[in-house]
Amino acid sequence: MFDSCPFCNFKNSIRATFLFDNEFCFCVELHDPVLVGSCMIIPKAHKVTVFDLCPKEWEATKCLVDRVKEYVDAKYKPDGYSVGWNCGETGGQTVFHAHLHIIPRYADEPCAGRGIRGWIKREENRRPSLGMFCDIKNELDNPIVRKLVSESASDQSEEAMDRRAAEFKRRGDMHLYGWLEGGEILGVCGVEVCLDCVVINNIAVDPSARNRGIGKAMMAAVQRKYKTTIKAETDDDAVEFYVKCGFDVEGFIKTYGGVGYQRYSCVLRY
Repeated sequence: MFDSCPFCNFKNSIRATFLFDNEFCFCVELHDPVLVGSCMIIPKAHKVTVFDLCPKEWEATKCLVDRVKEYVDAKYKPDGYSVGWNCGETGGQTVFHAHLHIIPRYADEPCAGRGIRGWIKREENRRPSLGMFCDIKNELDNPIVRKLVSESASDQSEEAMDRRAAEFKRRGDMHLYGWLEGGEILGVCGVEVCLDCVVINNIAVDPSARNRGIGKAMMAAVQRKYKTTIKAETDDDAVEFYVKCGFDVEGFIKTYGGVGYQRYSCVLRY
C-alpha cells in the first residue's frame, strides 16, 4: 500500500462510490456527468499496470466484470460497452495503480459507433516517423513531385507534365496528395473528386521506398478522407497493386490509334 495512492486509500466521495469486492479486487462507480454508469475494477494490492497483475488478480477481475455488467445493465440499460486499461503516461494512465475502465455506451451518444481505437487511429494521431498523408498541390513545381507524377503517366515528357500540373492547379475538383516521412516526399496520389466517387489519376512511390506498403497506405488514406467509392483505370504493370488493395478488377480493350491495349477498370466500394 502507498500512502499517496488514491486507490490504495480509496474512500467514497463525490467522484466515486464503492460497489462490491472480492479477495483481490474491488469495484467503484464513477459519478461522471458524461460517461454515465462508468465503473472501475481495481486490484487491492498496489500494481502499477495490468501487466503486473498475478493470475489470481486476473481471475478476480473477470469475476467482478461479470458482476459490474449485471449491475450496469439493470440500472442504466446501455446499448454497448467500451472496456479497457490505460497503461503508462503515453497510454493515458493518470493514476499509476492499475484500474480497468468499464464504460457503458448509448445509442444516442454523438460518438456512438466509435470505440477505443476509433479516436487513437485518427490520421492526426499518426506518428511522424510512420509518414504523413497531406495535400501537396502547391508542390507541383517541385522536381521530385513532378518526377513521381510523371512515373504514373503514359506520356512522361516535360510538356505533358506541364499540362498535367496546369490542370491540377486550374481545377478545384483535382487534388494532389503526398506521403511524407521526415519531410521527404516518398509518394504521390492524384485524385479527381466526382459526385459519387473519387477517381485515382496518379499514384506512384519513389523506387527507394517501394515494397513498404506506402501505396496501399495512400489508398486507405484517400478512402478515409472521402468516405466514398474509389475508381481507377490501369494496365498490366499496376493491376496487381489494385487487387492487393481490395479493388474489384475487370479487364477491357482500349483502342489508341487503331491499336488495342489491355486495360483494367478498378473499383473499391465504400
